Amino acid sequence: MRLPTVACTKAFDEAVERWKERISGTRDPKSALTALVDGYLSSRNRGLAGSGCPVAALATDVAREPEGKPVKGAYLAGLRRLIGVLVALQSTRDPTQDRSVALARLSTMVGALVLARATKGHALSNEIMAAARENIWAVSIASKAVSIASNRRLNKTHVSRLLGQKEMSPKRSTLRLG
Repeated sequence: MRLPTVACTKAFDEAVERWKERISGTRDPKSALTALVDGYLSSRNRGLAGSGCPVAALATDVAREPEGKPVKGAYLAGLRRLIGVLVALQSTRDPTQDRSVALARLSTMVGALVLARATKGHALSNEIMAAARENIWAVSIASKAVSIASNRRLNKTHVSRLLGQKEMSPKRSTLRLG
């Protein structure tokens, strides 16, 4: 195995262990997810560009590698392991939806971290991380309400009440915050 592949594998091994350590001792999946998101989107993690998350740190380098290079396989394997940790924390009881939500959360977290690192030292950096955290929780609440609604065949009024919203837009089947 070549050095970049070994380094990539080691970086993901360490990241998976950090994630598992961060969520160990939490009382339920929601508190585990909170610990994971808050730790990931923190100023401390933002400052660990060289030793933090390999998903964010290595993505552009791995993307430039030709297909079939072992480092691409190592990156994919590591990424799948982190996705597995996130999927295990989802609560829709629908494996397809759990995976979709986990992928969206990971994408939001990684994108926010990359942008926050690039803008470190400016107020925008903290704003990006805060917006990502907010979005992750807003999507979580909406996803849960939609899941409940589809299971119980609730109408828009019931879904709005579940979300604590005043109303849903009658023109579109989307929520209007208000």
